[in-house]
Amino acid sequence: SYMSQSKTTISRLEQELAQLQGRFDDLLDVKERAAERYKTDYAKWRDLKDWILREEPDYEGGSEEEKKRRYNAGVKSKKKMIREIEDGL
Repeated sequence: SYMSQSKTTISRLEQELAQLQGRFDDLLDVKERAAERYKTDYAKWRDLKDWILREEPDYEGGSEEEKKRRYNAGVKSKKKMIREIEDGL
C-alpha cells in the first residue's frame, strides 16, 4: 500500500541521513585535526625561517680566522637544526 511504501521510504531516508551525518562528523574531525597540524607546522616553519634569515652579527673582533670559525659554527648549528626538523617530519 501507499502508506507502507511511504514508511519504508521515510525509514530508508532516515537511515541514509544518519549515515551521512556520521560521515560528516568524521570528516569534520579529520579537517579539525589537519587544521591543528597545519597551524603547528606553520609556526615551526615561520620560526625556522626567521632564524635562518636573521641577521648575523658582524663577527667583529679577533683575527680573520676567528671570524671565519664563528661564522662556520653558526652555519653548522643551522644545518644541524634543519636536519633535526627533517627527522621529525
